[in-house]
Amino acid sequence: MRSKGNVYKKTLQRGAVKNIQGAKIAQDTEWIRARANRARNTVTVESPELYPDFFRIEEKEKMYMVLEYCVASLQEVVENFENGRLPENWAQFFFRQLITGLEYLPSKGVIHKDIKPANLLISADGTLKITDFGVAEQLSPFQNDDVCTVARGTPKFQPPEVVSGLNAVFNGYPIDIWSAGVTLYNLVTGAYPFEGELIMRLFENIAEQPYLQPTIELSSELKT
Repeated sequence: MRSKGNVYKKTLQRGAVKNIQGAKIAQDTEWIRARANRARNTVTVESPELYPDFFRIEEKEKMYMVLEYCVASLQEVVENFENGRLPENWAQFFFRQLITGLEYLPSKGVIHKDIKPANLLISADGTLKITDFGVAEQLSPFQNDDVCTVARGTPKFQPPEVVSGLNAVFNGYPIDIWSAGVTLYNLVTGAYPFEGELIMRLFENIAEQPYLQPTIELSSELKT
């Protein structure tokens, strides 16, 4: 009697393995599988700026997600510079790739909701990869807009319509666009456009105040 299975060719291509173990799988196996499948189905190799998994291995009490290997996050790249910010040409190089990736997501009906340097990985050849779709939303194929009701992204990267608390619903794709803008600001200045010692003060500033003008000199091209 014959049986069949999956065979993976040895390519000598370096990968990263994420191990999800024990109690977590036992408690919420379906959630983990759904999350893994969502990432696999929406983050495909059609766009190099998105972070695909090569394959998944499941055992009784373990799950291994084999992922493309990246050398660092964009946050780590920034932190390696003494002044805590990127040269403009570097920032532009990575930002263009980020925009390319974000232009692709709507074709899959996906809103990321947590774009920030820590969630952008860099491969060995300098390609930026959008990763961590943990709070992303997959829109219904029957939905003719991008309206959503929940946003759980990083506070400093959230837009006014989310942090104000005044809107029960909001458009999803502008969240990613806003967060990308905050990311660019952070890359070139090492700071954030809005600050606040307490979370509520931060949200008030985002919702009601103009952004903080950069204290460093920026090129006219970047300003526009």
